[in-house]
Amino acid sequence: METASVLKVETTHVLVDANRQSYYVKKYDRHMLWIVCILYVLSYLDRGNIGNAKTAGAQDDLGLSSAQWTWVLNGFYICYTVFEWGTVLWKIFPAHIYVSIICLCWGVAAMSAGAAHNLAGLIAARCVLGVLEAGFGAGAPYYLSLFYQQKELGLRAALLTGMSPLANCFAASLAYGITHINGSLEPWRLLFLIEDEKYNSVRYFGIWLACCGVFPALSINITWLLNNQGGESKRGAGLAILAIFGQTSSFLSSAVFPKEDKPYFVKGCAIGCAFAGLICVLSLGLHFKLAHENKKRDATTGPIDPTEVLDVTQLRDKHPNFRYFT
Repeated sequence: METASVLKVETTHVLVDANRQSYYVKKYDRHMLWIVCILYVLSYLDRGNIGNAKTAGAQDDLGLSSAQWTWVLNGFYICYTVFEWGTVLWKIFPAHIYVSIICLCWGVAAMSAGAAHNLAGLIAARCVLGVLEAGFGAGAPYYLSLFYQQKELGLRAALLTGMSPLANCFAASLAYGITHINGSLEPWRLLFLIEDEKYNSVRYFGIWLACCGVFPALSINITWLLNNQGGESKRGAGLAILAIFGQTSSFLSSAVFPKEDKPYFVKGCAIGCAFAGLICVLSLGLHFKLAHENKKRDATTGPIDPTEVLDVTQLRDKHPNFRYFT
């Protein structure tokens, strides 16, 4: 009897009917999703302003070389990568308190960059910004995974990552408006400007086309990882690792697009294309690897009904009924 009682406790889980589940999902969308998306926009605005600042003359005003400007960019990404473990704090502290504090602090850090008068000051401001934003970039999709089911998460992750190009558009419009402000400070100190380049429809179409592939792939990649991790802790750790590897590309891109290579930046674009091809190869490899693992489990325990709701809460992805998304 004692053994039976223990087993009963271990397999207890909450079942929610479809209508009630739909109600909860809509409530999450109304009261939580839009807030997280707005904060995602703000985070990209603050980290991306450095590009507009360079265009507005920050590098020339501070007398920085291309190598020194690379360190300004890398300062953010080094701290961002090192402090990715901040993702786990979403689970430890109440999100409304933790996120409020880091958002307020990263806003102060971003504004501090406008007060920098030398290389050290600008790097310091960017490093502090990287520390504060590190836990949010990967933490936001992890937080959504705590509320949405696998079939619901993809759309929400797509909406979240879609905030990045939206932030870029908003930042450019904001910077253009600030261009016309007459003040005693340099334009980049007021809050960064857009680049004054002659419009080229073919090039901008290429950028648009690239975004059509990059951002959907990013949201799919995040959802793919979350749905293939068993348990909240593995999801958080997996997203942190994904973000760390993702940010390593930022170190490279900061160095392979020096000002001296303009206007075509052949070397940087060629390296980017090479990595895009590598992503295709790795994605196909992971697909076949996970499909092979699913076939092995089917051979051991038999195929499962994809429409059946199974309880795998105890063993997570080690459960014989667990199947990977391929």
